[in-house]
Amino acid sequence: MYHVLTSLRFMILWMIGLCASIFGATVGITVLLPLLTRLMVSLPFLPAAGTAQIVIYMALIAIVCGTPLGLLIGSVQKGLMRQKFHADFRWWLFVSVLGAIFGVVISEFATFIMVDHMGAYLQELRNLNNVRPPDVRAVAIYAVLIYSPPIVMMSLLQTLVLRLYTRAAWLWVLAHIVSAIVFSTLLYTLILTGGLFIFVGWLGLIVLVLSPGIITGFTMLFLLTLIRRPWWPEEI
Repeated sequence: MYHVLTSLRFMILWMIGLCASIFGATVGITVLLPLLTRLMVSLPFLPAAGTAQIVIYMALIAIVCGTPLGLLIGSVQKGLMRQKFHADFRWWLFVSVLGAIFGVVISEFATFIMVDHMGAYLQELRNLNNVRPPDVRAVAIYAVLIYSPPIVMMSLLQTLVLRLYTRAAWLWVLAHIVSAIVFSTLLYTLILTGGLFIFVGWLGLIVLVLSPGIITGFTMLFLLTLIRRPWWPEEI
């Protein structure tokens, strides 16, 4: 019974912590990006235009966005894992931040693709030429392509630490890919049915927000309890 209660507590705190950390990172990024823009404009040594400017801007944006995201999510994960499993999980924060930064770079390229498609659609609206409703599936897919790469890349680099504690660390990456698919499917369903504007839709919205935490939380419990390695680094 003790293990059941502690696992339930772990799951509840994991879901709440993941939502809170993503919200906090979003707020932090919203505050930091305008400051970064002003700083980049005022720096005299940055190239005025060209490929070099784009590369520098993308790198700075990746660092500014990926660092708070990786720090907050990684800190919540590590804190709950240490509390539940009594292990150190060294380098967890470092690989989390590094993975988030790499993931933001992928999101930037996905944003460029989305901007091109949106630009064509806005041109149709401006000219009133063969105007068609926006593709809901494309909206859901682009949302996932923009927001999921940092989380998936974080999980990919976190396997470097998890492989010391479990025999199937690759399931951690798979769990995040599945959570992204589930999230996009639920988002597509809610938008398509207009469920955001009715009571049932709000319940669906809660499931939508909590779904990544539910999937990844159960996966972490499975990895570190049922298929854990016989000896952890702290026990050697």
